[in-house]
Amino acid sequence: LVYGCMGDSEREIRYYEKALEFAPNWAMPTNNLAAAYCETGNAELAMQYARRAVELRPDLDHAHNQLAKAYELSGDLAKAAEEYQKAIDLYSEDPVTRYNLANIQYQQGKYKLAISQIEEIVKMAPDYDNSNGFYLLGLAHQQLGENKKAEKAYLRSIEIEPESFYAHYALGQIYERQKNEEGAVASFKKAFELNPAYPNPAYKVARIQASKGNAEEALSWLKKAIDAGYNHRDELLADEAFQALRDLPAFQELTKEQ
Repeated sequence: LVYGCMGDSEREIRYYEKALEFAPNWAMPTNNLAAAYCETGNAELAMQYARRAVELRPDLDHAHNQLAKAYELSGDLAKAAEEYQKAIDLYSEDPVTRYNLANIQYQQGKYKLAISQIEEIVKMAPDYDNSNGFYLLGLAHQQLGENKKAEKAYLRSIEIEPESFYAHYALGQIYERQKNEEGAVASFKKAFELNPAYPNPAYKVARIQASKGNAEEALSWLKKAIDAGYNHRDELLADEAFQALRDLPAFQELTKEQ
């Protein structure tokens, strides 16, 4: 465990293997070995030891949890969801397991189920403070077109973690859908401030400013987007938001073919 905490996976694995030489039917080090292999990205060995841990202790929620992670690592989301559910059936009050299941359900397109998992966490723990949990809740509501609920979830995510790039960007998208230009611009600017290597927020600000007739501001943000790596020239030239800017020399200079 100490080597695992230190990030020394090689030694961690070696000592767990040594422990199993002396006690091959000991479930906990077997499960911990599966976790160590998961950390190294070795899905095959993670699966092998996780299955063995479940075989040794089918009543151990940690074993099912680890097997779920091994399935997730291997890309089998359906089986991962099954094992996370088994872990929850054994111990229903672990918010991390419920979050992991919600994340799988979101990836499967089961947005209502993902929402119910996060809501169950909040019901069990009203002081739940996982920014990612509320971000995931917002994503699921957004996929269902429930923009006000998504907005509320993203705001809670940001309240917990003010530097969450993803939540600020997603909130900007919600405000954009709601025609709240001021809110959208503020959120996209914050997202770009937090991650200036990602051009989309700057492009979004440029579009909104262009649609409002703020040519200078639009060109400034368009330059930031292009400098950050935005390279969809054909999409940009076809974007109706920039219709009024197309004859400007500054716009033509920014969008000229390299």
